[in-house]
Amino acid sequence: MMMITDAMSWESFLGILSFSVQIILASIIIYEQTRKEFFGTDMSIPMRVKSLTRVAQFLAVVLALMTQNELLGGLRTIFTFPYHDKLKWGKICSIHIYDCTLPRWLLRVLLPNAMKAIQGSMILVASFILIVQLTSTVDVLKDYSALFIVSSMYNFFFDYANKGYFGKQIMQKAEKVSNTEFEENEVDNWLRSIAIMLAVAFVSAWSYIFAGHTSGKYVGQAYPLCNLDTKNK
Repeated sequence: MMMITDAMSWESFLGILSFSVQIILASIIIYEQTRKEFFGTDMSIPMRVKSLTRVAQFLAVVLALMTQNELLGGLRTIFTFPYHDKLKWGKICSIHIYDCTLPRWLLRVLLPNAMKAIQGSMILVASFILIVQLTSTVDVLKDYSALFIVSSMYNFFFDYANKGYFGKQIMQKAEKVSNTEFEENEVDNWLRSIAIMLAVAFVSAWSYIFAGHTSGKYVGQAYPLCNLDTKNK
């Protein structure tokens, strides 16, 4: 709703509130899950993981990349409505072409979608950390589902607004957003490249952790005072 309302409106405040809650929760999760004990592994990664759990972790990482699309969605919207195409983004934002100034583009297009991209990237990082820390398939799916709820929090706020719980004026704005059709361009090569790089980065990070399990690296981190030949264990 921030794209069709002024920066100081209640609708924008609602969007900022939703973003703030998501960022705070994601930051708390990342902080708590990455604290290392005196005798502990990096990011509290378990010393050993069963083969089936590794498969579940890999599938959960792929699922996270496919479902947490706020990062790519935010970037795509920014480049779909560039500043120089005033007629296009002015129509979406309900602004007359003569009022399509740079500050308005920054507040209506860049800011909300940059917030969306930041939120998506933090949820992706938090999801990956939780996934690689778990030792059972049920825990992998359970914790991933919890992160999915956090990432969908904006949708919850929007549904409440669309049903009128935040007032009639905000409900009308939400209905207008629901009836607005975004004519997005075909995915460009650069956006496709970003998606591929994200997939490669997360799968590579998971592979690195998998190699650490195989080599006994995390056993050595958990028991640093023991002179163990972890490679032969």
